[in-house]
Amino acid sequence: MRLHIGSIIVLICGLTALIPGLMVLFGFGGWVHDLLDQPIGAIALLVIGGSCMLAAFFPLLATYLTRREQGKPPFEDDGEDGSG
Repeated sequence: MRLHIGSIIVLICGLTALIPGLMVLFGFGGWVHDLLDQPIGAIALLVIGGSCMLAAFFPLLATYLTRREQGKPPFEDDGEDGSG
């Protein structure tokens, strides 16, 4: 099971929001901009990054739950590559 390209893009966007959020939370955001010196900015960036990370992995969760409900092995291919 692989991540779709859209999920990879959202995952990268989430990571690019989490990293500055952690920097601001630990007090290193003031040298970038005055607005990043406030803790509410860190909370906002962490929430944005977390929601992007969860959105990136949602298709995997939906596929896992659907396959489990159908009684199929959760992370095995059905032979869609034409070899069987």
